[in-house]
Amino acid sequence: MSRLTIRFLVGIAIQGAAALALIASAAQTHAQRDVDAGSQSSTAPAAEADKKIYSGPQKGETLGAFPVWLVPVEEKTSEKVDLQELSTKAPLVIAVMHEKSRPAFQLARLMSLYGERLKDKKLQLYFVILTEDRSSSESWLRLVRKNFSQVTHLTVADGGIEGPGSVGLNRLAAMTIIVVKDAQVTANFALTQVSAEADGPGVLQAMSDVVDGGKAPSIRELTPAPQQMRRRP
Repeated sequence: MSRLTIRFLVGIAIQGAAALALIASAAQTHAQRDVDAGSQSSTAPAAEADKKIYSGPQKGETLGAFPVWLVPVEEKTSEKVDLQELSTKAPLVIAVMHEKSRPAFQLARLMSLYGERLKDKKLQLYFVILTEDRSSSESWLRLVRKNFSQVTHLTVADGGIEGPGSVGLNRLAAMTIIVVKDAQVTANFALTQVSAEADGPGVLQAMSDVVDGGKAPSIRELTPAPQQMRRRP
């Protein structure tokens, strides 16, 4: 190997080592920045999590008049009913959707699945939409009816997007879930960021508790497993 070739290879090695040193230094700098940023922002999620909002009557309080329009399974005219009055006849779980969203819809479906299991205990589930356009909302509910069990009653609240004034719903909530028996609230969930996985277990247990149903099933136990794809021969 000639001296020129050796010098060329040595030069490449030196340049490569210098480049690696620069990369390592830059990586260390970025890592330190990430640590610093993490230490500064680590308290932010905790602070946000500490912010609890209230929507509707709380545990131990009495449910006020809650008029809703019940959308029947058949193509019939909707009927106005009062959830407060109905709660004196059977335990109710009222799921109020302040805004239509996939996470809220997923949690409502999960509740519907468990409501089907508890139908022998006379638990009634009411899914309530807040809207200014009752007609279009009723049409939408008829379309999504197939996604819910027969024990789930689909309704549109009276009172527009605020809901009935006697209930005291909070517009900052994305979903409000009220469990009630004999017009007395046994559990309340005011959710700002709905997650079936995170919120589901507590809600399901509250549904079980109001009818003395014992330990509620896990989400995995409750939801059917997706069918595995068959392998081609």
